[in-house]
Amino acid sequence: MGKKILLIGGGGFIGAQLARNLIKGGHQVFIYDGFVNFSDPFESRYDQILHQRFEGISDLVQIQRGDIRSSTHV
Repeated sequence: MGKKILLIGGGGFIGAQLARNLIKGGHQVFIYDGFVNFSDPFESRYDQILHQRFEGISDLVQIQRGDIRSSTHV
């Protein structure tokens, strides 16, 4: 049985590749990322870009947008 793994800041290209490999290894992957390095035009394409990055595994990975430095976590 695989482990539950949290990738903090895992929403980028490297994180997506790591998530893909972890899922292939039988692990359950959770991604927590603020996506703060992207400009405002990214906001309108947020879902589209994430879908492309996580194509083929999007239903197997849980993505939560947030900042670990914030005191208002959900």
